[in-house]
Amino acid sequence: MSTVYEAINDYLLSTQGGAIVKDAERRGYQALRSVQEQNKFTNSADYESELKPDEDRWMEEKYGDDPKARHPGTGKRHGWKYRTYMPKYWQARTQICRAIDKGIDITGMGKSELQDILSGKKTVGSSTETTSSNLDKFKKAVIKVNTYYRSMDTGEKQEAIEFFISNNIMLFEG
Repeated sequence: MSTVYEAINDYLLSTQGGAIVKDAERRGYQALRSVQEQNKFTNSADYESELKPDEDRWMEEKYGDDPKARHPGTGKRHGWKYRTYMPKYWQARTQICRAIDKGIDITGMGKSELQDILSGKKTVGSSTETTSSNLDKFKKAVIKVNTYYRSMDTGEKQEAIEFFISNNIMLFEG
C-alpha cells in the first residue's frame, strides 16, 4: 500500500473519529440533562448529590489503584480529582449546575445553547441572535479601553490620544 493511500485512510479515520467523539459528547450531555429533567432540582447541591455515587463508583473502578487520582489531605480539596480525570464530563456537569442555580429550565436544551445563555450571548427562548446591542458592546469596549489607558505611562497615554485623533475617534461629541 502506498504512503499516500495510507495517509488518506488515516485522515478518513480521524474524520470519522471526530464524529464519533462529538456524538459521544452529545449523548453524555443528554444523559446529564435527563437527570435534571426527571428530578427538577432547584439547587445544584441536590443535583450533585444525585450524581456523586456514580461518579465515585466510576473513579473507583477506573482509578482506584492510582494514588495520583485523589487529592491528599482532608481539607476542602480532598477525594477524587474529578476535573482531572473526567474534564469534559465535569464541564458539562458544571454548566448544568450553573443553570440550576440561575433557575434556567434546561429541558430539551443543547449544550451550546446552554453555554450561550450562561455567557449572556443569548436569553432563554431567544433566537440565535445575540442579545447585546451595539451600545452594550460599545460600553464594554470603552471600559476595557479606559482600564488599559489608566495603566499606561504618560508617553503611552499621549500616543493613545494621538491614535484617537488621527483615526477621527471622537468619544465626546457635542
